[in-house]
Amino acid sequence: LLAAALAPPAKAGAAAGNESDAGAAAAPAAPARAPAAAAPPVVPAAEHKACLKYLPTSTTEGDLKAFFERLCGPVVGTPQILRAPNGKVKGMGWIVFASRESLDRAVARTETEYNGKKIGVSEATTKR
Repeated sequence: LLAAALAPPAKAGAAAGNESDAGAAAAPAAPARAPAAAAPPVVPAAEHKACLKYLPTSTTEGDLKAFFERLCGPVVGTPQILRAPNGKVKGMGWIVFASRESLDRAVARTETEYNGKKIGVSEATTKR
């Protein structure tokens, strides 16, 4: 009884004994509806990432973030500074900006002096 309740209803023609429908192929399903208009794509913050070179050994994450926020605009998260196993700054790091415009301002400031040393700023690329 439960199986009969869950089974799809029979066609009206087949139930009435109309044999002309017996050999006919099933009717095609209705076409799928087109998806609703999609919102504009959200660009991940990682795409606004800059590579920093020639950082002084006195560099700290907090100072670096404050420096770039003052000059270029909002920074997402904490900058990453490459350090040796003993904790010494190796002169390289990365920083992520909240917008493309901020990243472009940072790249335009390559060779800007930071803590007495000219630093290099370029757009970070992913390894392939």
